[in-house]
Amino acid sequence: MRLARLNKRYTIQRLRKRGITIEERVCNILRRRGFFVYRHPYSFTPDIFAFKWRWLFLIEVKSVSGTDEFKPKEDQVHTIMSFAEFLSYVLGRFGIEVIPLLAVYFVDYGVFGVKPLSWKDNIVTVRDSYDRLPLFQLR
Repeated sequence: MRLARLNKRYTIQRLRKRGITIEERVCNILRRRGFFVYRHPYSFTPDIFAFKWRWLFLIEVKSVSGTDEFKPKEDQVHTIMSFAEFLSYVLGRFGIEVIPLLAVYFVDYGVFGVKPLSWKDNIVTVRDSYDRLPLFQLR
C-alpha cells in the first residue's frame, strides 16, 4: 500500500516536472523570437503571458502522450476566456489585442499543436498551428 502511494506521488512529480520543462521550452523559444515573456511560477491558468508589438498572448501549455488530440477542462477554458475578455476591455483602448491560446506538446510526435481558445470547440490536434505564434516549428 505504501509503495503504491510512493509510486503514485513519484509519477505525479515526474508529470509536473515534464509540464514545467515544456513551459520553459516555450518561454525560451518565444524570448528568442523577440517576445516579452512571463511564466507564472505556480499552478495558474494561463501558464504563460507573451507580449510582442500589439499582441498579448495568454498561453495554456499542456503535454500529452498516447493521443493525437487534446481537449482542455471546461473550468480552465472558462478561466482563460474570462481573463482574456477582461484584459481585452482594459487593454483594447491602447490597441492591444488579447489572444488566448492553447499550446499542446504531443510527446509521441515531438510537435506542438497550437489553437486559439474560444468558448466552444477547443480540441487541439497534432496538425493545428497558428501563424502569429509558429510553435509548430519548435523542436
